Amino acid sequence: MKTWVMMVSCGLLLLLGGCDSDDSGMSFDDLQQLDQSEQSELLALSEQAAKNWNFSSAEDYLAQAEEKGYAPDTIEHTKQVIRTQRQAYRKDQERKAEARRREEQRRLAEAQRSGGGGSSGGDLKNWCLAASGKFPDFCYNIHDGDMKNACLGMTKYPNNCYSINDGDLKNVCLGMTKYPNNCYSIHDGDLKNLCMSRAEGSNFCFSIHDSDLKAACLGISQSSDSCYTIH
Repeated sequence: MKTWVMMVSCGLLLLLGGCDSDDSGMSFDDLQQLDQSEQSELLALSEQAAKNWNFSSAEDYLAQAEEKGYAPDTIEHTKQVIRTQRQAYRKDQERKAEARRREEQRRLAEAQRSGGGGSSGGDLKNWCLAASGKFPDFCYNIHDGDMKNACLGMTKYPNNCYSINDGDLKNVCLGMTKYPNNCYSIHDGDLKNLCMSRAEGSNFCFSIHDSDLKAACLGISQSSDSCYTIH
């Protein structure tokens, strides 16, 4: 805009026999070359930003370049670069989403295989994956009655905690759902730390001696990824 006003002003002065350059001594040709050079730089920046998938910057540089009013073919080329890169970005996001979906399916299949044998490790893994919020329905894969009720009590039906026969496990279920103070009534040290991890923070998991129970604790309180390390 500044350049355009300067050119119009000088044009008027020329009619009166005056101005033949701007205040800095630049001619009209010099100003035009400068403007075109700035446009080329802006278009180059726009294309580079698009290739880096920074589309907001790419569009901003393009808009500034278009204001210069030169090189429509070059501007169209830059627009095409942006469109191409947007398509590449979408395809990359779709590819990553598909990879995540396949990994999730793999883990789900692995968890189901590990939990299908009726072992205590399989039950604990199913409990962990369910209580972590990853697969709530995995509670129904648990064979041990008390663990299944503890799982259901912590995920879907809190009243199932009262159906648990084992006193410590019942307090774990109640302590991690409705009554945190019940954690202090647990006799088993590892189970008490498991319970406290929900009430007081996941650091209690690291005080658990049993490696599988520690993994379950971390899986429930931090990331379900830990559940997959349970044997």
